[in-house]
Amino acid sequence: DEIAHILAEEPDAYRQHLKAFLKSGTRFPLARQKALELYLDQENFGSLLSLPNNILGIEYLKALYRMNSSIRPYALQRVHSGYHDQELQTDSSSASAIRNAIFSSGSASTFSQQSDWDASSLENQMPADCLSVLKDEYQKHFPVHPDFFSLLIKSTLLHYGARELEQFQDLSPDLSNRIMRQLPAFLRFEQFCDRIKTKELTHTRISRALLHILLDIKKEDIRSYTRQGYHEYARLLGFRTDSRGILTEIHKKSTLKLVTKSSDHFQLSPFGRHMLKKDVFAADLYESVITDRYNTPFLSDFQKQIVKF
Repeated sequence: DEIAHILAEEPDAYRQHLKAFLKSGTRFPLARQKALELYLDQENFGSLLSLPNNILGIEYLKALYRMNSSIRPYALQRVHSGYHDQELQTDSSSASAIRNAIFSSGSASTFSQQSDWDASSLENQMPADCLSVLKDEYQKHFPVHPDFFSLLIKSTLLHYGARELEQFQDLSPDLSNRIMRQLPAFLRFEQFCDRIKTKELTHTRISRALLHILLDIKKEDIRSYTRQGYHEYARLLGFRTDSRGILTEIHKKSTLKLVTKSSDHFQLSPFGRHMLKKDVFAADLYESVITDRYNTPFLSDFQKQIVKF
């Protein structure tokens, strides 16, 4: 909580430490960690920022603090496995380990040809109902590997030059130039991210930037969303039938419009419709990759039924 307050307010002394580390070439996550330790004069305090779930939790705390929210957060201790652990534990394994177990049964290029999948190794790793869904959806809508998007991303990149790439969210001049210089060596999505990463440009940052290009998410889009209050609607994905009354209350009291079907876009402002269009495009593109990979019928985002249970 103390870290969240400091990062939200950015006192001058902390900011000066951060600038000094960044100027020396230290990548931002480590620079922030070191600046925090110097500011607090506690050597290991900043190490809390080295763990992904801590970083996420601190961002939630910052948002609650800035909004003066009455929400009271609670932290749950992670047990048995770390966020990045690749090997399955007896139980409570990381999501990374579970994905690794699924993908280790074949390469990205062979998933559509596999006839069976042994899910027994995951029986102690998730609720039985969740595992049942995975089994039912195998080779219908799952698994989906980042490399399935390789050709789409490369074909999109071929439309642009380095200066044009800078209009997209998370694209700096340096990253845009590296992408263009290395584009002839593009073989697969993951391979390309690894090829152009540096100490300052992490795999995650590059992956996110490439997806912003693919999804046509520009810096001006983000600025517009920020000016307009970030969002105008909420999408309803599913609900319990015995809690239907909550939906009525949301309709009555929420400032956000509840979008459940395509015709609901008429209720939105031009800003809201623009955001919803981007939303649906991303979902339909994902569905298109699944359709191509597993030869399943295409269902656009609004053709899918709301889950009721």
